[in-house]
Amino acid sequence: MADLQQPQAAQTKHAPMDGVLQTPPGGDAVHLELPEGFGAGWSGRAAFAIALAFTSFQIWVAAYGTLPSQVVRAMHVGFLLLLGFALLANLTAKTTMSKVWLWACGVAGFGIGLYHWVNYVPLIMRSGFLTHVDLAVGVLLIVLVFDASRRVMGWPLAIVAGVFLAYCFFGQYMPGPFVTRGYDLELIIEHFAYGTEGVFGTPIYVASAYIFIFVVFAAFLERAGMIALFNDVALGLVGGAKGGPAQVPDELAAYNPLIPQGAELVATVMFEIDDPLRRARVLAMLGGVENQAFLRVGADTLRGVAEGDQERSREDGKASAVQFVRFAFTPPQVAAFRGGDGDVVVGFDHPNYGHMAVMPPAVRQALAGDFA
Repeated sequence: MADLQQPQAAQTKHAPMDGVLQTPPGGDAVHLELPEGFGAGWSGRAAFAIALAFTSFQIWVAAYGTLPSQVVRAMHVGFLLLLGFALLANLTAKTTMSKVWLWACGVAGFGIGLYHWVNYVPLIMRSGFLTHVDLAVGVLLIVLVFDASRRVMGWPLAIVAGVFLAYCFFGQYMPGPFVTRGYDLELIIEHFAYGTEGVFGTPIYVASAYIFIFVVFAAFLERAGMIALFNDVALGLVGGAKGGPAQVPDELAAYNPLIPQGAELVATVMFEIDDPLRRARVLAMLGGVENQAFLRVGADTLRGVAEGDQERSREDGKASAVQFVRFAFTPPQVAAFRGGDGDVVVGFDHPNYGHMAVMPPAVRQALAGDFA
């Protein structure tokens, strides 16, 4: 059994911001630190600044709400692409060229959000008659969203989305009930990149209007210590009731005896049967099963001894669904178990339940550490 030790002090580690110093008048230099997960150097500081700007923008929108919903959605996606590609560049790029490429993709994605903001009214006025620049920006948005999802979520999501996108192009060639009238490239790009049912659909609306603010609020609560305060208040109100700290001694008294003491192993046996009627019938035939467990190590067979805290089988012959069994080892048996030679077999030889299984090597190696 692994020993659990209380750490002496909780420490939070941060990745330093290389080369960033502030020197107060008449004081020593103070190193600014960057939270983990943004990368090091100027690129890490840039990613952190982007995250801060993203959060500030969302709070401003939530507080004042002066921007149209389409602009908020576009900027939300633009910030996501910028921050997502920036973090991918800082944390996963292997070469300078790939890092520059990922940062360029992020900047392009953010530029698309700005394009929607600056051209909000003109895009509405020319709806259905997009210019070549509009179409190029729409194609770029779709490509960047697919690439970001592939890099972050893996190929399955990108493939599934790609199949549905291809269906828009080739649906007219599908058989039977799957056939469509077919859609041209301009209509598909306008629907996916400029409407409210494609990239900027309901999920982005909900994320930009509600989910992001709740996440920021939760982060503020955590950093301010409010979550710990809630836990302290809850423990103060009902901490003495069942389930609180007052029950800890009872839990320790119940489970400490199950910790192996030196040259022994302790097994917890559970008979898991979902159907309650079938479970009752099976357990009614397993009386005394706790005394029929064995452990075979090489040529030696160790008989299990049931935990004696209470009777695990009733007088009518019904066994408990949970059993605790001890196996006592001699020094040569401990050596054989640790040595790894031959198989270790665990089983029951009850008249109504005969079963054996070979212990996997990884489990055997882990259990060998329980011996004193």
